[in-house]
Amino acid sequence: MKIEIVTIGDELLIGQIPNTNSVWMARELTAEGFRVVAITTVGDAPDDLLKALDTAFVRADILLLTGGVGPTRDDRTKDALCRYFNCGLTFNQEVLQHIEALFERRKIALNPLTRDQAMVPEVATVIPNRVGTAPLLWFEKGEQLLVSMPGVPSEMRTAMQEEIIPRLKQSFRQSSYQRRDYLVTGFSESALAAHLAPFEDQLAAPFSLAYLPTYEGIRLRLSAWGEEHA
Repeated sequence: MKIEIVTIGDELLIGQIPNTNSVWMARELTAEGFRVVAITTVGDAPDDLLKALDTAFVRADILLLTGGVGPTRDDRTKDALCRYFNCGLTFNQEVLQHIEALFERRKIALNPLTRDQAMVPEVATVIPNRVGTAPLLWFEKGEQLLVSMPGVPSEMRTAMQEEIIPRLKQSFRQSSYQRRDYLVTGFSESALAAHLAPFEDQLAAPFSLAYLPTYEGIRLRLSAWGEEHA
């Protein structure tokens, strides 16, 4: 299955924080046999997100979103998803109970903005967020899927490891992926490519060879994707 990662937030576009979520997600998904075909970053503006979703669903079966689901005015992903799936918000008692318990353990007073986290899109399947207040939202669109998660890295990683990846493995086919990395020194990139040209000419699908120059030398990545399996 083809996956696109969509990270949301103006802070990513202006370089205020590094986009560590997409790197971590791509690495974990690849290890589990899911192909990431694109990584998109958009700002908080709902119209920009809606356009990105239309484009992403053309090339991917599964969209994994992070960001924009907090309680403040600049968090507008939930409203944008309601527009995209043509639905309203509904109150979820279980989400509120989880938030109340979380705040009680942290000895923090609950406020109306945080209570609004319990308002969820009507057509979404709600998955608990064990370590945060914003629930995970699972939307099915025919044979395609969209999952919305918090942008806080610790919350996203917990969600992916405990909930999302296990559910993806149950519902979608995966491929096997193998990779070997080699560090070569003493060659320029072009000289090494010329030296390895006969090897590359004989390299059969699905194997591919990539060159990644570094200060240490040139890293070669030899990799292959296998057939999809349940």
